[in-house]
Amino acid sequence: TYLGDPVMGDVASSVLSSAGADALPILVWKLTSRDEPVWTAAWTAISGMQGTDLSPAILPLMGSTAPEVRLRAIKLYVEVTPAGDHSAILPLMEDPDPAVGRWAIAAAGMLDVQEAIPLLLAIAGDPLALPEMQSESVFALGLLEAQESVPLLIAAAGSKHGIVRESAALALGNVGSPEVVPTLVDLLDDKEPTVVLNAVKSLGLVADDEAVQYLEHLLGSPHEAIAAEAKAALDAIETAKIGKLAIISGPALAEACPAITAAQLGLLAGNPAPEALDCLASKSKDADPAVREAACVALGKKGDPAALTWLKKRTKDKVPSVRQAAWTAIDLIEKGKKPAK
Repeated sequence: TYLGDPVMGDVASSVLSSAGADALPILVWKLTSRDEPVWTAAWTAISGMQGTDLSPAILPLMGSTAPEVRLRAIKLYVEVTPAGDHSAILPLMEDPDPAVGRWAIAAAGMLDVQEAIPLLLAIAGDPLALPEMQSESVFALGLLEAQESVPLLIAAAGSKHGIVRESAALALGNVGSPEVVPTLVDLLDDKEPTVVLNAVKSLGLVADDEAVQYLEHLLGSPHEAIAAEAKAALDAIETAKIGKLAIISGPALAEACPAITAAQLGLLAGNPAPEALDCLASKSKDADPAVREAACVALGKKGDPAALTWLKKRTKDKVPSVRQAAWTAIDLIEKGKKPAK
């Protein structure tokens, strides 16, 4: 009776929320009210319930003949439903009311409903679908990290609708496949700043070196948000590159070696690939004494006797700190060679 009352409404909502399952039927019924203060109070009470499985009570509302009730139901379902089977929202993705359909599509992404992928692909690729529905479907496919959607997402990046391109720019980053980088780079020239911003964010997520030169150009963007996001993306790419140094091997490591800095050489000490030793040997002869010193330190930590030849040459280096690093590394390797007593 008091739900939505300007004086007693908050108290009534709190009491009913505390009552849990006993109050749920009346609250669900009140959720169908046309009186906004009433259904809003019912919503607040339901969302505040703890330790109660609310989905059985909410699901029937998704079949209401009133689109506004279906919309409230799907929104509340997303807010209060725990992990589990969410296939019940699939029919609402094709709801005749665009607002309901759009929210159901969004829910599929937020709740990780993998069964929704085929329908999302169909909606996103339908040229007759509303741009808002296409946009939401594209974004949901990104949240679901649907690798099979990459060709469609690349196509969506060329949509004439800005909201579709905005979603595509984010979704491509969430999917994270290297093949999306050229498309994201193209979006950096989009006329819509939001599309550019989203593309920059995604390039930071994909963290591919191919994007570096394009992101560096955006550091001088007149849009502060884009410039700041470009800096963040470049930092993310650098961090990812550093992390890879401990595990990459073969031609990839050989190709990366010339650009590895003194500060990054330590990561190669734990890399078992033969190319890691070759890279450190090469760096021990670098023109920069800081690089030579760091290479000697890393070779010592690596502990491979094969490094002794290069390290002994560095004991005659003209820079004292390099000579000291070489002698220390040799000592570490020699100690490692001695059998334990």
